Amino acid sequence: NITWKTVLNRKFIYADGTSNPPDNLPPIKIVSNYTTEVVITLTLCGITLILSIGCTVWTYIYRKTKVVRASQPFFLYMLCIGTALKGASLTPLSLEAFHLGQGILNGTCISYPWLTSLGSFIEYSALFSKTMRVYKLMVAGGRFRRAVVRPLDVMRPFFALISIALILLITWTVVSPAVFAKSPGSSVDQFGRVNSYHYKCSWKDDEKKTIYTTLFYVDTVYPLVALLILAYYAYRTRNVSTEYNESTWIGLIIYIHLQYALFDIIISVFETNWFGASILGSSFIRSFDCLTTLFLIFVPKMIALRNEKKEKLERETKKKERLERLRRFDALKKEQEDEAAGIARGPNTPLVLETQVQDELLTEENNGQSDDDEGYGIKITKPLDLNEEIEVSLSEVLSENELLRESINSKRPAIVNASSLYEEVN
Repeated sequence: NITWKTVLNRKFIYADGTSNPPDNLPPIKIVSNYTTEVVITLTLCGITLILSIGCTVWTYIYRKTKVVRASQPFFLYMLCIGTALKGASLTPLSLEAFHLGQGILNGTCISYPWLTSLGSFIEYSALFSKTMRVYKLMVAGGRFRRAVVRPLDVMRPFFALISIALILLITWTVVSPAVFAKSPGSSVDQFGRVNSYHYKCSWKDDEKKTIYTTLFYVDTVYPLVALLILAYYAYRTRNVSTEYNESTWIGLIIYIHLQYALFDIIISVFETNWFGASILGSSFIRSFDCLTTLFLIFVPKMIALRNEKKEKLERETKKKERLERLRRFDALKKEQEDEAAGIARGPNTPLVLETQVQDELLTEENNGQSDDDEGYGIKITKPLDLNEEIEVSLSEVLSENELLRESINSKRPAIVNASSLYEEVN
């Protein structure tokens, strides 16, 4: 009996006794099952872009509120643009897994560092500008000097970082652009033909390998240097208390970004032959980097805005309740005056009341004005007897007035004199 025996590390021998494949062999089926990696990458890209656009729209809608104005909408827009560019860089990264034309794949290799670098520097520039603004105010305060920090003053680091990044990227693209390259893998089909490849962006000519490698490492390390400078100024301003604790959140973002940057350098320098691992590693680092920035910057502001709206609604509700109590008191007073007008003067003439409502209560605006400026008093002009119904009504009103007066913390104590029972002194 004749049996087939597998021989390792030997070429396939065809019917003609040679290892040359005939022309009628079936086409090679390339094994490149990166569907899972591509789906995860595009999902993370979509989430990052949607959140970046959503935060941009939220900033525009609430740009006139106190919370957003305190954080300067222009810098919030910069953060959203930076995270959107970094999230968009995942798209060319996922296209490298498809069998597209060589020109398209070369374009993905060139566009990836452009989107990543510009997105990172725009994001870091926004954080750096906000940190430098606090730092300059802290230095001026330490010298007991008054300082005005304009947006243009803190935008200089942005222009410096972006200019250096553009010079680096343009030089890299012109002198030694990246090209999409593939190398044979270890998998073969039944005829001994290679059916798997390893993909990566590499240099085009061996003569420019040194230039390409140098520019690649500079582009990889430069964002880390900018992040370290940002971390230094954030550390200097760590004890400065800012509105809505923005400095605390920026410091936490910088700390997390430093860890992401170190992992990114490890993935970039120590290349792996598993293309799927490189895609997943870069995708998770880029997306989590962006999501960390968006959540730590915008979620506290959304919570603060919601709390301010709630407090404003409570103030308006309390004001309406006070005005309603005053309206009821005035209505009762008018009813007593109408009854008194129909009764002849005598020993049983009803008690006449006069109320005084300060203008501050009626003209109070919804700007957080305290209750200290509100008050009213009751003046008794004639101590005459009342009938039972009026006495009960007056007793209820006086009790309600006393409770309201006790709930208002007056700035000055009430003064009692002969002409008034109690009267608030402004």
